[in-house]
Amino acid sequence: MKCSSQQAVSSVFDSTGDALNPDAFTEFTIECLEEQHPIDSWVLSKFALNATNLTLFDATYLDETIPENRVALMNLAEQTFSASQNLQRLTLANTWTSSGVGMSVLQALLDSDIRTLTHISFRRNEEWFKGQDAAVALLIQIINR
Repeated sequence: MKCSSQQAVSSVFDSTGDALNPDAFTEFTIECLEEQHPIDSWVLSKFALNATNLTLFDATYLDETIPENRVALMNLAEQTFSASQNLQRLTLANTWTSSGVGMSVLQALLDSDIRTLTHISFRRNEEWFKGQDAAVALLIQIINR
């Protein structure tokens, strides 16, 4: 997706968020986002508010969007961990985010009550784990619960 203005991108996400039915909203996928305008966090929060039955969260190949949108989507993932108790598949791959963002995501996942995960992929997030013993330790705790 690539919009002509921040207002346009917010409108797309806002309209989609308003149309969500929490009972039917079971999968969220953002792949190859190319948006060059910031996505408002309040608009994305609508997705988390409706994520009670979410079973799949997938945000991948975020290298073509701006850093603010990468962080906003990782924040959305963290909010989703609090909202969904049914999450089964989590893929946050090639996010192009920092080790600090990775630590925050991992900590939020560990702190959540989610016990239903059957698939976790953090592929191509080298910054999250390279030389980051604390991140590896968090991931081990997540896997072992």
